[in-house]
Amino acid sequence: MDRTQDVQDAGRGSQAVVPTAVRTRESAVTTLAEDLVLLLVDPASGRPAVGSPTLDRGLAGALLLDLALRERLAVEGGGRRLRLSVVNPSPTGEPVVDVALVELGRAPLRARRAVDQLAGRIRGPVFERLEQRGLLVPRRARRWGVLPATVWDVVGERERERLRAGVERVLLHDQPPDVRLTCLVSLLHSVRAEHRVVDGPVRRIRARAAAIAGDELLGTAGRGSVAAIRGAVLLNHPYTTGADAQSRPPSFS
Repeated sequence: MDRTQDVQDAGRGSQAVVPTAVRTRESAVTTLAEDLVLLLVDPASGRPAVGSPTLDRGLAGALLLDLALRERLAVEGGGRRLRLSVVNPSPTGEPVVDVALVELGRAPLRARRAVDQLAGRIRGPVFERLEQRGLLVPRRARRWGVLPATVWDVVGERERERLRAGVERVLLHDQPPDVRLTCLVSLLHSVRAEHRVVDGPVRRIRARAAAIAGDELLGTAGRGSVAAIRGAVLLNHPYTTGADAQSRPPSFS
């Protein structure tokens, strides 16, 4: 099996690659982007529960939040006019995050532009990193019984269940989320997939996720830049604004 082709199948249009010098499994802590993929890949079908454009923008937002949590981004302004700039371009040691650092460059960018710049270029590296961690394994399949495709077997069931259970406690049992869970729930809400991860009353799940995505927890926790970036990502996502907020994202098939 050609590994390069597998990664290209998982992230068509992605030009960024994980540097070979850092292709290791030394970090036990996954990124928000990896957590998002692990939750969205359906264990039954091996495919993400949302369409490719939605997944790409969700991953772009996740990586911006990963950078903010590492204090690598500075923010200026707010809402749709918020601008981001990399304040420390040195490698983090986490391959997927380092790809995002390179893609963003040093010039200040509006949040929408930053999302656009990352979307479609980091899906492949994220899936590859999850494979390196032993959490996903690629498998050849046929779409509609005809077209060749790559699907992903979830072999990191314990890690996925840990993440899913954390989201469930927050969305169904009203457990106060920490900063990381707040970011993850906000990302799931931005791609309208919270109800695909947690079983229960859909309206209740969506309402709770919306409340978390809109609260000020991150700001009051001293994470103002993360809160600002999170808000900008939600504002700039097509499924959380205007009339599009009422529409469903395209399904992956």
